[in-house]
Amino acid sequence: MGKFTKVLLWIAILAVIGIAIYPRLFKAKGDGNAASAPPPKRSALPVEVTRVMPSVIQDKILVNGNVLADEQAELRAEFAGRVTEIHFEEGSPVKAGDVLVKINDTELQADKRRLKHELELARETEQRQRNLLAKGTTSQENFDRARNRLQTLKAELEVVEARLEKTIIRAPFDGVMGFRYISLGSYLTTNTRIAGIQKIDSVKIGFAIPGKYAGKVSVGKNIRFTLPGRERVYQGKVYAVEPRIDAATRTLPIRARTGNPDGSILPGTFASVELIFEEFDNALLVPSEALIPALGGQKVFVAVDGKASERKVKTGIRTPSTVQVIEGLQPGDLVIRTGILQLREGAAVQVAEPSAEVVE
Repeated sequence: MGKFTKVLLWIAILAVIGIAIYPRLFKAKGDGNAASAPPPKRSALPVEVTRVMPSVIQDKILVNGNVLADEQAELRAEFAGRVTEIHFEEGSPVKAGDVLVKINDTELQADKRRLKHELELARETEQRQRNLLAKGTTSQENFDRARNRLQTLKAELEVVEARLEKTIIRAPFDGVMGFRYISLGSYLTTNTRIAGIQKIDSVKIGFAIPGKYAGKVSVGKNIRFTLPGRERVYQGKVYAVEPRIDAATRTLPIRARTGNPDGSILPGTFASVELIFEEFDNALLVPSEALIPALGGQKVFVAVDGKASERKVKTGIRTPSTVQVIEGLQPGDLVIRTGILQLREGAAVQVAEPSAEVVE
């Protein structure tokens, strides 16, 4: 091979090598320029916020209950006999002590008259024996016998008068009579149902709450309740709390009372009851989605001068959509509720319109 041919061969080899390494050198140069260039400026993150303002919130629980009469009774006879008089109408109001039913008392009245006559005679005999004993013309035994006879007749008369009182069935309290189950001439026994009576100028609301809330309820707590088919919300007040937890249901029975002057709330009606444990007038509420779990508690982000500021918070009562913040926020703070997973302390944010809303 000639000298000229060798030169051409080396030129070709160098050309191939140059073609192979040139792109790499160009890329390395480009990378160096990119590394020296400043990073692009990040834009502010669009977010939605809630302006935290003092609101009224209630710590409460919703349970089912039943309406009960303030007083109720099933009237039955204490003395067997035939009905001679009925003095009430079904569904009519009555007063305590009103005569409702009269049972035949002919024999008892005859016994009463007989005993009164015997009692009058025994009283005269006892007085005569007392005078004779004072003069010493009779024995102590005769006087004692006369006095014992007098006392016995008095007791027998009291028994008859008590039986006579049982032939009269009276209203035990002010109330409204229910249906009657007897008629004139019916023979009553002590098991015969006469009628029902209910006092409904005020009514009771019976309900139960889970036992874990036992420490929150006490006499005097307010309730609200609604009845099926009615839009009105009724008010009541707890007047009694059962002093034990029901072992079968693990619930605490409670009763409240409310006025019912027009009688429109009927016993036996189902009631949806809202028991209010406590009410806060100046509570700060945030949307539940704004809370972020944090080490040792929870936190939120607040928009301050176009930047996100992290605030650790202490929470209280929860509602279906909001949470009460006890510590960590001030009235007027703009709590960020969207894009919170992309936020960090000092991150630029752009508050979307509307810029704020009040949580209620």
